Amino acid sequence: MESAHAEAACLLIEAGADRTRENLDGETPENLGGVGGQEQRRARAHVIDRCGPPAANSATGAVETRVYS
Repeated sequence: MESAHAEAACLLIEAGADRTRENLDGETPENLGGVGGQEQRRARAHVIDRCGPPAANSATGAVETRVYS
């Protein structure tokens, strides 16, 4: 997650993007390396503050996406 794209990430999540989907390397979007450092930590914090943390339902494998407005 690039720090400059935190707002775009929030819009995609609110539109229904699957935050727990993994790429071929088994990484979720929020765990990919990016610019790193304080900027990336702030971007992740912004996404979590606005959209909540990603949550998976272990019984069904369904993903819950929280939308805050």
